Amino acid sequence: MNGMGDNYISTLRRALSGSTPKENHDQSRVRASVMILLFEKDGYDHVLLNVRSDTVVQHKGEIAFPGGVYNDDDVVFVQTALREVHEEIGIKSDKIRVIAQLDDVRTNTTNFVISVFVGEIRYPYYPCLNPLEVADILEIPIKQLFDPNCIREEIRWIDSMPQKRYSYGIGQYLIHGATANMIKQLQECYMNSDVEMKS
Repeated sequence: MNGMGDNYISTLRRALSGSTPKENHDQSRVRASVMILLFEKDGYDHVLLNVRSDTVVQHKGEIAFPGGVYNDDDVVFVQTALREVHEEIGIKSDKIRVIAQLDDVRTNTTNFVISVFVGEIRYPYYPCLNPLEVADILEIPIKQLFDPNCIREEIRWIDSMPQKRYSYGIGQYLIHGATANMIKQLQECYMNSDVEMKS
Protein backbone atom coordinates (compact mmCIF):
# COMPACT_ATOMS: atom_id res chain seq x y z
CA MET A 1 0.00 0.00 0.00
CA ASN A 2 2.96 2.34 0.21
CA GLY A 3 3.56 4.66 -2.70
CA MET A 4 6.41 4.87 -5.18
CA GLY A 5 7.17 8.46 -4.24
CA ASP A 6 7.16 8.10 -0.44
CA ASN A 7 8.31 5.67 2.19
CA TYR A 8 6.31 7.05 5.10
CA ILE A 9 3.77 4.24 5.43
CA SER A 10 6.32 1.45 4.96
CA THR A 11 8.65 3.09 7.48
CA LEU A 12 5.83 3.56 10.01
CA ARG A 13 4.67 0.00 9.50
CA ARG A 14 8.18 -1.23 10.26
CA ALA A 15 8.66 1.16 13.20
CA LEU A 16 5.37 0.22 14.84
CA SER A 17 5.66 -3.52 14.30
CA GLY A 18 5.73 -5.25 17.67
CA SER A 19 5.52 -1.99 19.61
CA THR A 20 3.78 -1.98 23.00
CA PRO A 21 1.56 1.06 23.60
CA LYS A 22 1.37 2.81 26.96
CA GLU A 23 -2.22 2.43 28.12
CA ASN A 24 -3.97 4.62 30.67
CA HIS A 25 -6.37 2.77 32.98
CA ASP A 26 -7.82 5.79 34.78
CA GLN A 27 -11.42 4.70 35.47
CA SER A 28 -12.50 8.28 36.19
CA ARG A 29 -12.09 9.27 32.54
CA VAL A 30 -14.35 8.61 29.57
CA ARG A 31 -12.93 6.03 27.16
CA ALA A 32 -12.77 6.75 23.45
CA SER A 33 -10.87 5.47 20.40
CA VAL A 34 -9.71 6.94 17.10
CA MET A 35 -8.26 5.54 13.90
CA ILE A 36 -5.39 7.19 12.02
CA LEU A 37 -6.02 6.16 8.42
CA LEU A 38 -3.06 6.08 6.04
CA PHE A 39 -3.25 5.58 2.29
CA GLU A 40 -1.26 6.03 -0.90
CA LYS A 41 -2.62 8.41 -3.53
CA ASP A 42 -0.86 9.36 -6.78
CA GLY A 43 2.41 7.92 -5.54
CA TYR A 44 2.41 9.80 -2.24
CA ASP A 45 1.43 8.70 1.24
CA HIS A 46 -1.45 10.54 2.91
CA VAL A 47 -3.34 10.69 6.19
CA LEU A 48 -7.09 11.22 6.47
CA LEU A 49 -8.61 13.72 8.90
CA ASN A 50 -12.18 14.82 9.59
CA VAL A 51 -13.45 18.38 9.77
CA ARG A 52 -16.00 18.05 12.56
CA SER A 53 -19.45 19.52 11.97
CA ASP A 54 -20.98 22.41 13.87
CA THR A 55 -23.69 20.12 15.25
CA VAL A 56 -21.50 17.77 17.33
CA VAL A 57 -21.59 18.23 21.10
CA GLN A 58 -17.85 18.78 21.56
CA HIS A 59 -14.97 20.14 19.47
CA LYS A 60 -17.21 21.78 16.86
CA GLY A 61 -15.43 22.55 13.59
CA GLU A 62 -12.13 21.09 14.77
CA ILE A 63 -9.82 18.80 12.81
CA ALA A 64 -9.76 15.26 14.21
CA PHE A 65 -9.22 11.63 13.34
CA PRO A 66 -12.33 9.49 12.92
CA GLY A 67 -13.38 8.10 16.28
CA GLY A 68 -15.65 8.38 19.26
CA VAL A 69 -16.76 7.11 22.65
CA TYR A 70 -16.59 3.46 23.69
CA ASN A 71 -19.95 1.80 24.23
CA ASP A 72 -21.03 -1.48 25.81
CA ASP A 73 -21.40 -3.23 22.45
CA ASP A 74 -17.68 -2.75 21.74
CA VAL A 75 -15.73 -5.76 22.95
CA VAL A 76 -12.32 -4.06 22.61
CA PHE A 77 -11.22 -0.47 22.01
CA VAL A 78 -10.16 -1.08 18.40
CA GLN A 79 -13.76 -2.07 17.69
CA THR A 80 -14.84 1.38 18.87
CA ALA A 81 -12.49 3.02 16.38
CA LEU A 82 -13.60 0.80 13.50
CA ARG A 83 -17.29 1.33 14.29
CA GLU A 84 -16.84 5.09 14.44
CA VAL A 85 -14.98 5.20 11.13
CA HIS A 86 -17.93 3.47 9.50
CA GLU A 87 -20.50 5.69 11.23
CA GLU A 88 -18.69 8.93 10.45
CA ILE A 89 -17.25 8.45 6.96
CA GLY A 90 -18.74 5.20 5.68
CA ILE A 91 -15.59 3.07 5.42
CA LYS A 92 -16.29 -0.50 6.54
CA SER A 93 -13.97 -2.32 8.91
CA ASP A 94 -13.09 -4.99 6.33
CA LYS A 95 -11.52 -2.24 4.20
CA ILE A 96 -9.11 -1.25 6.99
CA ARG A 97 -5.89 -3.04 7.84
CA VAL A 98 -5.06 -2.17 11.45
CA ILE A 99 -1.27 -2.13 11.79
CA ALA A 100 -0.56 -0.65 15.22
CA GLN A 101 -1.70 1.04 18.39
CA LEU A 102 -0.03 4.21 19.72
CA ASP A 103 0.14 5.36 23.34
CA ASP A 104 -3.14 6.47 24.89
CA VAL A 105 -3.78 10.22 24.81
CA ARG A 106 -5.53 12.18 27.56
CA THR A 107 -7.53 15.35 27.05
CA ASN A 108 -7.22 18.07 29.66
CA THR A 109 -10.59 19.80 29.36
CA THR A 110 -13.02 17.03 28.31
CA ASN A 111 -11.75 14.23 30.59
CA PHE A 112 -11.16 11.59 27.89
CA VAL A 113 -8.61 8.82 27.58
CA ILE A 114 -8.26 8.00 23.90
CA SER A 115 -6.93 4.75 22.44
CA VAL A 116 -5.14 5.52 19.19
CA PHE A 117 -4.96 2.98 16.36
CA VAL A 118 -3.20 3.17 13.00
CA GLY A 119 -4.71 1.58 9.92
CA GLU A 120 -4.21 1.42 6.17
CA ILE A 121 -6.83 1.72 3.46
CA ARG A 122 -6.65 1.54 -0.31
CA TYR A 123 -7.35 4.55 -2.49
CA PRO A 124 -9.95 5.24 -3.80
CA TYR A 125 -11.98 4.50 -0.70
CA TYR A 126 -15.41 6.06 -1.53
CA PRO A 127 -16.38 7.87 1.68
CA CYS A 128 -19.97 8.54 2.71
CA LEU A 129 -19.96 11.33 5.29
CA ASN A 130 -22.42 11.56 8.15
CA PRO A 131 -23.29 15.29 7.97
CA LEU A 132 -24.34 15.38 11.62
CA GLU A 133 -20.77 14.58 12.63
CA VAL A 134 -18.46 15.39 9.72
CA ALA A 135 -18.47 18.51 7.56
CA ASP A 136 -15.60 17.43 5.31
CA ILE A 137 -12.54 15.22 5.11
CA LEU A 138 -8.94 16.25 4.49
CA GLU A 139 -6.42 14.17 2.58
CA ILE A 140 -3.07 15.51 3.77
CA PRO A 141 0.25 14.31 2.35
CA ILE A 142 2.31 12.93 5.22
CA LYS A 143 5.35 14.73 3.82
CA GLN A 144 3.52 18.03 4.25
CA LEU A 145 2.22 17.14 7.71
CA PHE A 146 5.69 16.16 8.94
CA ASP A 147 7.33 19.29 7.49
CA PRO A 148 9.08 21.11 10.39
CA ASN A 149 7.58 24.38 9.13
CA CYS A 150 4.07 23.07 9.91
CA ILE A 151 4.58 22.32 13.60
CA ARG A 152 4.28 24.87 16.36
CA GLU A 153 5.45 24.31 19.92
CA GLU A 154 4.53 26.18 23.07
CA ILE A 155 4.79 25.72 26.81
CA ARG A 156 1.61 25.78 28.90
CA TRP A 157 1.22 25.50 32.65
CA ILE A 158 -1.13 22.65 33.54
CA ASP A 159 -1.63 21.65 37.18
CA SER A 160 1.26 23.97 38.10
CA MET A 161 3.60 22.07 35.77
CA PRO A 162 5.08 23.28 32.46
CA GLN A 163 4.04 21.04 29.57
CA LYS A 164 4.81 21.17 25.86
CA ARG A 165 1.84 21.57 23.54
CA TYR A 166 1.94 21.13 19.79
CA SER A 167 -0.16 22.30 16.87
CA TYR A 168 0.09 21.87 13.11
CA GLY A 169 -0.77 24.50 10.54
CA ILE A 170 -1.96 23.04 7.24
CA GLY A 171 -3.21 25.69 4.83
CA GLN A 172 -6.26 27.33 6.39
CA TYR A 173 -6.51 24.67 9.09
CA LEU A 174 -4.97 24.48 12.55
CA ILE A 175 -4.70 21.04 14.13
CA HIS A 176 -4.30 21.20 17.89
CA GLY A 177 -5.12 19.44 21.15
CA ALA A 178 -5.27 15.65 21.35
CA THR A 179 -5.16 15.25 17.57
CA ALA A 180 -1.88 17.19 17.37
CA ASN A 181 -0.45 15.01 20.15
CA MET A 182 -1.34 11.90 18.15
CA ILE A 183 0.33 13.29 15.04
CA LYS A 184 3.41 14.14 17.08
CA GLN A 185 3.58 10.54 18.32
CA LEU A 186 3.33 9.24 14.77
CA GLN A 187 5.95 11.72 13.57
CA GLU A 188 8.39 10.72 16.31
CA CYS A 189 7.93 7.03 15.43
CA TYR A 190 8.80 7.83 11.83
CA MET A 191 11.78 10.04 12.70
CA ASN A 192 13.24 7.56 15.18
CA SER A 193 12.92 4.71 12.70
CA ASP A 194 14.41 6.79 9.89
CA VAL A 195 17.41 7.68 12.06
CA GLU A 196 17.96 4.01 12.93
CA MET A 197 17.87 3.05 9.26
CA LYS A 198 20.52 5.66 8.41
CA SER A 199 22.82 4.90 11.36
